[in-house]
Amino acid sequence: MLLGESFAPPAQRLQYDQRMDDLPWFLGHPWELSDYAIVRPWQGYDSQTGQGRYEFVRHVCAAKANRGHVYCCYDHKEKKHVAVKVVPKEFVEKAPDTRDPEQPLGDTGCLRYLTMLNGPAANIATWIDCGRNLKSYFFVSEFAEGGDMFQFLKSKPQVPEETLKRLIYQILEGVRFIHHYGIVHLDLSVENVLMRHNCPPSQNCAILIDFGHAQRLRPNPTAGPGESPYLPIPGGSRGKAMYRDPVMWTNTPYDGPKADIFSVGMSLFHLLTVPLSRNYMIERTNPFDTEAVKFRYLMTNGIEQFFQSFGSDFVSAVNRRMSPAGMDLLKHLIKLDPQERPTAEEALGHYWFNSVRAALAPPRPLPPLELPPAAAAAAAADSRCDSMAKERRPTAAKQAPTTMVRGSGSGSSAVAGC
Repeated sequence: MLLGESFAPPAQRLQYDQRMDDLPWFLGHPWELSDYAIVRPWQGYDSQTGQGRYEFVRHVCAAKANRGHVYCCYDHKEKKHVAVKVVPKEFVEKAPDTRDPEQPLGDTGCLRYLTMLNGPAANIATWIDCGRNLKSYFFVSEFAEGGDMFQFLKSKPQVPEETLKRLIYQILEGVRFIHHYGIVHLDLSVENVLMRHNCPPSQNCAILIDFGHAQRLRPNPTAGPGESPYLPIPGGSRGKAMYRDPVMWTNTPYDGPKADIFSVGMSLFHLLTVPLSRNYMIERTNPFDTEAVKFRYLMTNGIEQFFQSFGSDFVSAVNRRMSPAGMDLLKHLIKLDPQERPTAEEALGHYWFNSVRAALAPPRPLPPLELPPAAAAAAAADSRCDSMAKERRPTAAKQAPTTMVRGSGSGSSAVAGC
C-alpha cells in the first residue's frame, strides 16, 4: 500500500519478470496487487464551506464481504457521480494478515493497475481514487447506474436470448482483458457485473467489479508446448459457492484462468434458469454438503441430463429460451475438466456470438505498454546522442533520427502516476 502519489514498492517485492508483457521489465513491478494501491486523506465535501471533493448522495447497498457499504457520491472535481465503497479501517488493515481471500486493498490496487495499463477499459470498472480517515477507507470507482446483473435479471425476468448473448460476450471480453495482463478475478458472478444505465445495443453495458479475490498469475518457466504458461493457483476456495470451480473444493492447485471461465459459464447458467423457476438454482457447490446434490448431478451427468431431470416442461422452457448454439457454449464453459474449457479468446470466437459481433463495436485491441515519461525522456536523450554522434561522422550522410519515442499517450500518464 502506498501513501500519497509516489510509487515505491518494498524492495523485497521488486521482482523482474521478463516472460510477461504486462509491464516493461525495467519497472520491476511487485507481485501483490495491494502494492498498486495508493491512499490519500479522504476529501469529503463540506456543503457549508464548499470545500472537499466527494459529496454523499444516497446509500446503494451493503458490502457484506467487506463489512461496509456502497454509496453513490457526487465528485465535485470531475463533475460526475461515482461509486464509493466505505469499509472499516480495522478490517482493511487486518485483511493482509488473515487468511480471508477478500482483500480490499487488492481490489483497489488491481483496478488501479488495470487503469494504468490501458486507461478506462470497456468492460472493467474504472479506478478513480482511494482515501481514508480515522475510521474508514473509501474506495472510489466508476458508478454504473443500472445496478448489478442480478438486479437487472429481477427487473426483467424474461430477458431475450440476444440480450443474454450480448451480456455474456461483454463479460468474456472483460475476462479476456484481465487474463491478457496476467490477472485472474476468481469471484465472477452476476452480482459482480454492473450494468450501465440505458445502454444501447451497440455499446458495452456490462463491467466487471470487485477484484478483492483477484490474483496475479506467476509465469511457469518450464511450460512446454500446449501447457499453460502460468503456474497453478495454490489450493483454496475463492468466490461465491454457486460459481466456484469444482477443483477448488479439492484443496489442490487449480488453473486460474479456467476457473474464471467456469464462473462465466455458471453466470450464463444462472441467467438462463433462474427466470424459469427459482427451484432450479444451484444454492451450494460444496461437494461435501448434502445440499449440493444438484451441482454434483450437473457435473457428473452433463447439462442435458440435468435439465431432463426436472421434466419435459422444463426442457421445453429452456429450449424456447436458449438456442442449440448457446447450449453448446454453456456445455463447454462448465466442463468438469478445466483443460477442456475454452480460453476467453476461444469462447469469444464461438459461433453463438456471430450476431453479436456485428452489433457491438469491435473489441479494442490489447495495446503494448507505453513508456512512462521518465523512461521516454531517457529514450529521447539516447536518440539525440545517437543523432549527434552521426553528425560528427564525416563520411556518413546526415539523416534525421528515426527513433520513435513512446510515452506521449494517455496510458503513459497513467503509468507515470505510479
